Amino acid sequence: MSVSPSGSAHAAAVHFSRRRRALAITVVAIAFVMDLIDSTIVNVAIPSIQADLRIPYSAVQWVVAGYTLAFAAILITGGRLGDVYGYKRLFLIGVAGFAAASALCGLAWSSPILIVARLLQGAMAAMMVPQIMSLVQVMYEPRERLGVLSALGLLGGTAGVLGPVVAGLLTGANLFGLGWRPIFLVNIPCAAFALAAGAWLLPAGRSTHPLRLDGTGTVLATGAMLLLVFPLIEGRYFDRSAPIIVMLIASAILFAVFARHARRRMQQDGSPLVVPGLFLDRGFLYGSLISWLYSAAITGFMLSYTVMLQNGLGYSMLHAGLAHAPFAAGAGLTMSVMSRMLTLRLGRYVLTLGMTLSAIGFASLMVLISRPESAPLGLWAIGPCVLVAGIGLGLTVSPLPAFSLASVPLRDAGSASGVMNTATQLGNAIGAALIGTVLFAAMEPPRALERAPEVRQLEVTRGFERSNGVVLCLLGAAILLSLRMPRHLQNAAKAL
Repeated sequence: MSVSPSGSAHAAAVHFSRRRRALAITVVAIAFVMDLIDSTIVNVAIPSIQADLRIPYSAVQWVVAGYTLAFAAILITGGRLGDVYGYKRLFLIGVAGFAAASALCGLAWSSPILIVARLLQGAMAAMMVPQIMSLVQVMYEPRERLGVLSALGLLGGTAGVLGPVVAGLLTGANLFGLGWRPIFLVNIPCAAFALAAGAWLLPAGRSTHPLRLDGTGTVLATGAMLLLVFPLIEGRYFDRSAPIIVMLIASAILFAVFARHARRRMQQDGSPLVVPGLFLDRGFLYGSLISWLYSAAITGFMLSYTVMLQNGLGYSMLHAGLAHAPFAAGAGLTMSVMSRMLTLRLGRYVLTLGMTLSAIGFASLMVLISRPESAPLGLWAIGPCVLVAGIGLGLTVSPLPAFSLASVPLRDAGSASGVMNTATQLGNAIGAALIGTVLFAAMEPPRALERAPEVRQLEVTRGFERSNGVVLCLLGAAILLSLRMPRHLQNAAKAL
């Protein structure tokens, strides 16, 4: 284990060989992929989980949204803890906790246990993932980082959309008669390898200039997020609207208090959870909003798409997983081949083009699903729509961080990156909550799954149409905001 006398991770890593750095990045990449796959892997397994544990639709939403909500709430604090106590230490704690939470998910015997395990999984991911970018920073010089970050970005984008495909394969195979449980249990050997290799290969030490922890900011931000997401998921079960309105107002108040606390903390010691001045940068402000809206739209669509495939069109879990493959292929193709070229030519309008293609793909699929013909839809019909949407995803998520962070001062780069990631994760949680509520409201009461197949298909189709309408509204707002982004083409293109 390499430790510098000063306790700095950078000093510990400065003498690493090229081979050791490559091995160390491979270790953290495994953890990176585990997190991204687990954020989407549960979608295809929803009908199997629901049938096995006999859980209501609101619990399904918590299983999907709980992971990203916990991740978003603790993400920036997780990065700050790495600065203070050491990146390697927090990474290993996060990986070990992620493995334990995955085991609890795989062994869950009731919906409350599964929801708690998913919340714990997201919290441990928030300890683990921020250290990945920090370790890249300390192990590589600036001229080398772009290549490493580009490779991680391509890997991450592909892994995120491959989650449903992996879930379909694992659940459809019914390994050892375990049904859906292997989608979580498969993390355990991966995490065990990352723990053993990480303890040997990663540099020990912390930041040379760590900021202080902001416990008050963390509590305020977490409370505000919970008060926002909870009524979106559980609101339709309340007899009156008053509790929903009260929680949403309380959420807005807590966000306002959090902003005031951040300004005061900035004046006192310069270490707020979020640097308030970041939002004075137009590119960062609009970029964060786009990230939030687009993530909500994509997550909501993936949830409704999966439910529609299995409960509406009667796809098996394996076929439902394979129906996500064109989405992954389109995203992977554009991230690796087309994104940089089109960014250089189109500037900020590459974001507009990407989100417009996503909207066209989703709208085309909605038209197909709503058609009056009774012939079942095969992958050949759905595939092109999802492929176009995936191409749009690749053209959006690859250049968006570069445009958003292009004019952010270097001293605030870490905080800005954390806020962008938090916006994405909060968007994921809200997308699952809001769009899931619209979808499942059309499938109530819970006896809907026991109805005649043709009635059930009609209900699911109606829910998909309504929820996809919300998705298209979110995309429309994001497209309009993309037209307000600063160009910053040269700086952004160099960062791709």
